[in-house]
Amino acid sequence: MELEFKWDSDIDATDIGVSVKNGAVTLTGFVKNFNEEWEAESDAKRVAGIVGVATDSEICPPYSCRAASRLAFKSISLRSKPIRAN
Repeated sequence: MELEFKWDSDIDATDIGVSVKNGAVTLTGFVKNFNEEWEAESDAKRVAGIVGVATDSEICPPYSCRAASRLAFKSISLRSKPIRAN
């Protein structure tokens, strides 16, 4: 599946998660636009042995989702304090 995504220059699979069970594929994560989501689904359907594809991805313009995730992580990291044993 990953090789199929690498061959498709129309998608950036960096934020696309793939799980396969009994020939059924579930795509999760973030895509930049509807076209990228459609391309990822089409790529998955081309792989031998795949009987169905479910898409549970979120359409998110470039950097907006990743930036929000990084800011949230930084905020959590700054708030947490190390636990010291007495």
